[in-house]
Amino acid sequence: MALGIWLNLLTKNPFTVHQFILVKINIIYYQYNILIHELKINEKQCIFRHLINLSKVFSFICWFALTQK
Repeated sequence: MALGIWLNLLTKNPFTVHQFILVKINIIYYQYNILIHELKINEKQCIFRHLINLSKVFSFICWFALTQK
């Protein structure tokens, strides 16, 4: 749902692409910090899997933003 709203904003105003990417970087960084603080040290595999998923989402967002110009 949220991704659809962001993509809708991107297609209406191309000047928001850079702002969109910066917001997503901040969200990913914030989620990573929450994981580090909430999870125990012996649950590193869970952190690693979550980071892989976040990187896939971020890669798609960057690809989409770059192809809209």
